[in-house]
Amino acid sequence: MQKTEPSNTNPTLKEQKDHGTFSFPCGLYETYDDENWNGVKHHWHDELEILYFMEGKFELVINMNIYTITDECFYFVNSGELHSILAKTSVKESAVVFHPRILNFDSYDIAQSRILQPMMKGELYFPRCIKPEHPVFSRLKQEYLEIVNAFYQNGFAPINEYQMVTNDLASQLFIRAGLLKILAFLEQYQLLSVKDAPHPSWERQTAHRDRYPAGPFYR
Repeated sequence: MQKTEPSNTNPTLKEQKDHGTFSFPCGLYETYDDENWNGVKHHWHDELEILYFMEGKFELVINMNIYTITDECFYFVNSGELHSILAKTSVKESAVVFHPRILNFDSYDIAQSRILQPMMKGELYFPRCIKPEHPVFSRLKQEYLEIVNAFYQNGFAPINEYQMVTNDLASQLFIRAGLLKILAFLEQYQLLSVKDAPHPSWERQTAHRDRYPAGPFYR
């Protein structure tokens, strides 16, 4: 049984670092074939996180729920959720961590009122996991890899940090567009859930047809 999601307001567990830059709070983190990666210790942050597990065995903990990962998949961490990652083998994984405000529109339309604003308020959740057998997986993977490519076009890794960021306007626009398309696909398949509702299960989902040093202690 999945445990009740806690309210993670303990300031000692809140991550005290910036993701991305001040003007564009979105960062890319990657780990490739590093047997000495220490994983990511328990923490939470206001930003949303998309995790792409490619190879290896992981133990992912989100709000005290333990997920053993051995195959390619996406996991999502919502704002304020306590989480950690432990690598059990050499691994390949990456994550895009972003603040939802980078997706906001100035005009108040249906997307702003039904998706972006509730997400800003922590009232709309990503699904927990998307696996390859789900029909939306290939579309999410394509958009995610386009986001990664946008970071590589003109991005850079700040000194003493394990993330890639970008100040390039075109790259930021491509990243924004990719994130919005991911939201669109999740909405199309009815995979977004409101606060206090359970994350969409597989049954509910199918009812609707040497780049960086060892990873950070926090992310």
